[in-house]
Amino acid sequence: MQHRGAGDADVQVDAVAAQAPGRVSRRVAQSTYVSYLTYMSEGPDVAAAQDLRVAIGRVARRLRQLYATERESTASFIELGILVHLEREGPASPTTLAEGEGVTSQAIAGVVRELERRALVERTGGQADRRRVAVAITDVGRELLISRENAVVDAMVKALADEYTPGERGQLESAIPLLNRLARRL
Repeated sequence: MQHRGAGDADVQVDAVAAQAPGRVSRRVAQSTYVSYLTYMSEGPDVAAAQDLRVAIGRVARRLRQLYATERESTASFIELGILVHLEREGPASPTTLAEGEGVTSQAIAGVVRELERRALVERTGGQADRRRVAVAITDVGRELLISRENAVVDAMVKALADEYTPGERGQLESAIPLLNRLARRL
């Protein structure tokens, strides 16, 4: 592992600028920015990981923006993730929800309390043993989820149909299990 400091980045940019005055490639500028800030070994795996992180970040940011466009839905991204989980998988324990969202049980407890306060979920069971509580989506939560999901999925379907060939859509679809596995691994 080596440190690439500002001096290394300047040399890289200067070398490219000397070959093509007035033109520094976007790729060099991006790698310069990343190398300026990080300690890491070099190689194609590092570049691929950085590119993947940036691309996934852009998609996630855009999805959050789409979910937030309608003010009737003040549900956060994590709240919508929980509602999706409950709709697909049925009632779940707070621990299961926390694991699915990659957050702590304490963090999920606050989110579940807020969803329950807004009547989007309800807690079931746990009368004899409060530790055995399941969280279930309510009809109100289901309506909110459907309205937000429809708007976002419609936008995605349109973007995929307008911008991607059937082969490219197939590639994106085949990447889904890999991205889910990466999310679990991180």
